[in-house]
Amino acid sequence: MENGRVTMFIRAFIAAIVAVRMLSAQDDSSALLARATEKILDSIRRLPKYTCLETIDRTYYAARSARLNRRAMTEASSSTCGGYGPLVSMEAADRLRVDVAVDGDTEINSWPGASSFDTRPIYQMIPFGPISTGSFGTFLLDLFANRIAQVTFTERKLDGAQVMFEYSFRVPQNLSRYRVRAGNGWEVTGYSGTFEINSGTAELARLVIQTDRLLPATHLCEARTTIDYHFMLIGDGEFLIPRRSELQTFDRNGARTVSVTGFSACHEYTAESNIRFDDPGTPAESIKTAPAPVFALPAGTSLTLALIRPIDTRIAAGGDAVSAKVVDAVRAPRSKEILVPAGAIAHGRILQVRQQYSSNQLLISLQFNRLEMQGAVSPLSARLDRELKPEKRNRRGFVDRGTEYSLPPPAPTEPGGLFLFSATRGASAVVPAGFQSKWITLAQ
Repeated sequence: MENGRVTMFIRAFIAAIVAVRMLSAQDDSSALLARATEKILDSIRRLPKYTCLETIDRTYYAARSARLNRRAMTEASSSTCGGYGPLVSMEAADRLRVDVAVDGDTEINSWPGASSFDTRPIYQMIPFGPISTGSFGTFLLDLFANRIAQVTFTERKLDGAQVMFEYSFRVPQNLSRYRVRAGNGWEVTGYSGTFEINSGTAELARLVIQTDRLLPATHLCEARTTIDYHFMLIGDGEFLIPRRSELQTFDRNGARTVSVTGFSACHEYTAESNIRFDDPGTPAESIKTAPAPVFALPAGTSLTLALIRPIDTRIAAGGDAVSAKVVDAVRAPRSKEILVPAGAIAHGRILQVRQQYSSNQLLISLQFNRLEMQGAVSPLSARLDRELKPEKRNRRGFVDRGTEYSLPPPAPTEPGGLFLFSATRGASAVVPAGFQSKWITLAQ
C-alpha cells in the first residue's frame, strides 16, 4: 500500500514538472514570437528597395501506368489523390532565371538584367510549367503583418546545435489570398503549415505552407511550399531573404512537379539603377548609349544569325540573354539598298531550356527582339524559318543535319524558335558559338 502511494506521488510530481515546463515553454514561445515578428516586420518594411535573382530548377514526374493494389490505394497518402501510388518516373526538367522584388504587397519580376520590371504577372511571362510567387516576401506579409493566420506554439526541438521553436498556423479560405490557376480563372484556397524560429537569435529559419485540398478545376490535389530563410547583409543593413524555396505540386492523376528556387545577387536598387516599368527589356548598360529605335524591318525579311557565345545547357536557363551576328547583309527587295549590314547584332533571350527524358530530346527555345547596327537599336520580331533543318548532336558535337522539325513557338505570346537536339538521359550539351539559324521577320 505504501509503495503504491509513493508511486502515485512520483507520478504526480513528474506531471507537475512537465506542466511547469510546458507553461514555461509557452511563455518563452510567446516572447520569442514577439521578438521574431518585430525583426521580420522591420525587414519587410525595407524589402521593397531590394531585388534578387531567382534560379528555378523544375523537375516533372509522370505517373506510371501500373496502379497500386487495392489495399495500397486505400492507404495512399492524400498527396496521391488520383488513385495512383508514389511510383512516378522522371519525365522532364528545365531551368528559369528571373529577377524578383516586392512592390507594396505584390511580388514583381523581370528578365535578368532588364532595365525595368515587367508589368505582366509572372504566369504570363512564363506561361508553361509550374510557377509561383510569395517566397520573396508576400507570405510573410500575410502571416506577420496582416496577421490573418491563427498561430499556435507546437514544440521546442533541436536542429543540430540550434534550439528551434516550431509554430503551426492556419489561414481559412475566407481570409486567404492564396490563388491557384483553374483554367482561365483562379480558385482561392485556404492553407496551413508551420514555421520555425531560432530561439537564440529570434530569426525565422523555415516556413512550410500546404494548401487545402484543391478543387478539380485546378487539376491538382494540393501544393506544398518549403522556404528556408536567412538574414543577409546587403549594403548597410541585414535583410531576411530566402536561401532556398521548394514548391511541390501533386496532380490528380498522380503526376508531380518539384521546383527548387535559389536566390542570389541580392542588391539595392535606386533611381540611378535604370529600373523602370513598361520598358521593352533592353539591358541597363545599353540604355545610356543606344539611341531610340529607328525603323522596323519589313515582314518576311530573312536573316541568318550566328550565335556569338555558346549556350551550355548545364548552366543555361530560360531568361538568360543571348546574342547573334547577322551573317549576310540584308538588302531591300528589288534594290541594292542594305537594310541590315553583315555583322549587325540581334539581341534576345533564351525562353526555355528543357531536357525531355521520355523522348531523349533537348529543347532550346530562343527569341530575338532587338537589332543593333551602326550605333542604333531597332525592334525585331521574328520566328525561326522552318525550312532550315536544325542540327543534331553526335559524339563530336552539333555538326550533323537532322530531320526537319515543324513546331510552333513555346508560347503563343512569345514569337521565337524552338530547336530540338538528340540527348541521352542525363546528358548535357553545348550549342557552340557560330551556330547558325535562319529567321523570318514578322509584322510589328
